[in-house]
Amino acid sequence: MIERGVSSDSAARVSERLLAASRELGRGSAASLMRGAVLAFEAQADLQEDVERNLRDVREVERLLGAFTGELEKLDEVLEVLAAYAQRMRTRPARSPRRVLH
Repeated sequence: MIERGVSSDSAARVSERLLAASRELGRGSAASLMRGAVLAFEAQADLQEDVERNLRDVREVERLLGAFTGELEKLDEVLEVLAAYAQRMRTRPARSPRRVLH
């Protein structure tokens, strides 16, 4: 199995089960059992790559949302300043009618 790309840790864990299955199914089943185990590990590796890729995508979305949140906080601060300024402009005492505002 190791020669076919299965890690030594995984091969050691699976070898006992494969040996038991081989005894149960007979001598001619060993090659098929090994091939099946290798195929299962390859499929698992593909799935793991997909999970890791999805996790990277989720982290990137989280980063982008964090940056967007920071920009929204800045915008909120600016809007608060503008709202305060507009409120001050509304509450200013009336000017004399002779003064021209441009």
